Amino acid sequence: MADPALQAKNLGDIVNWELRFRLAGTRDRRDWTNVKKFKNDKAVTDSFKKTDEVFNAIHDRTKLNEKLNKMIDADGKCFDQSQFDDFMKDPDVLSIIEKIRINETALDSALEKLNEEIDSSLIVTFFVSGLERKDEFGPSKHSAGIRLAKGVVKDQGITLNADYTQTRSLLKDVSDPTTLKLGLEYGLLLLKGTAIGGQNGVHVALSGAYEKYKDVPDAMHDTVAKLNAKLELHLTDNIKIPLSVTWANHSDLLTDEHDIRGHIGFSIDLTNALAPKKAS
Repeated sequence: MADPALQAKNLGDIVNWELRFRLAGTRDRRDWTNVKKFKNDKAVTDSFKKTDEVFNAIHDRTKLNEKLNKMIDADGKCFDQSQFDDFMKDPDVLSIIEKIRINETALDSALEKLNEEIDSSLIVTFFVSGLERKDEFGPSKHSAGIRLAKGVVKDQGITLNADYTQTRSLLKDVSDPTTLKLGLEYGLLLLKGTAIGGQNGVHVALSGAYEKYKDVPDAMHDTVAKLNAKLELHLTDNIKIPLSVTWANHSDLLTDEHDIRGHIGFSIDLTNALAPKKAS
């Protein structure tokens, strides 16, 4: 009969901690680094400047300025609807609106280019973590790792992960078990907006993973290597079919008799269907 599991009674019996540092890059539009990109971009500032100049032309033209002033009531808060409709039909006003529309198109193009640049920027994150336990609760362990994410072109990106873990041995003259894990993934989105890909597109991911174990008692292999190719089709917003093929350097990792395994799945997201309907 096994002994009952111990329960931590004091705050210091088991302590789990983690520190995470962003070393480079950010894709948060609110971050000051990206805010400066929008503020200093020439195409963006030129578009706003041209729009201001065109809009101010209404006040520079005497006839339009007089019409505008007549529409406003004594309190300066409301427009007369009929006079406003006539004002918007004026050929000079229509010409100004058209120029503003052209500038807006240029602004949208400049913003899209900036957003693509931010989304493809390099993100580097470093972390250290630890699980501190008193000996009676099990071995303590410490980890450190780094993550890199880089967009290549639109809807394509590379992610690299590396982490190292050391677990303190509770036995004398026994080396501490260590684990090294490396992972690399290249993802891309294809056929978005087409009849096949639909609105969500077809997500394709190619990934590889390598793990190295040293002095780990329950590890079946000293090294583990895997390669995976995955394709995800969206039938609807809530229904998707994942297709994948995996290779591993040990057949027992694949629950199959061979070193390669294929997988076809079927996934349904019922979140929206089960959510309470809003009153109309």
